[in-house]
Amino acid sequence: MPRTFKEKILPIDSLAKCVGYGLLWGFLPCGLIYTALTLALVAESPIHGGLVMFCFGLGTLPAVVGMTVFNSQLNQQLKNNKIRLLFGAVIVIMALYQLYLTYQKFTGFQQ
Repeated sequence: MPRTFKEKILPIDSLAKCVGYGLLWGFLPCGLIYTALTLALVAESPIHGGLVMFCFGLGTLPAVVGMTVFNSQLNQQLKNNKIRLLFGAVIVIMALYQLYLTYQKFTGFQQ
């Protein structure tokens, strides 16, 4: 039975797997990169377009490095059932609040 790409690459325990995983994430960018690419595309010169992309990369670097460092700590914390319950409760409260705001908007209900 042929293995999937995910089964071939995970766990990441070698340099080749690490590069493959990085390339996979590099080819599946978020929507923000498309905005930066569009801005670079309509720049007045190739130099300005290159500067746009350079600044975008420079601006996202702290977030990428920070999340890499923070990821192991976050995984440790998410193993705690009390924290998972707290996060779940916060999400439910936020959803209920959004439903309340939507109800107010559509019914014209004001307090």
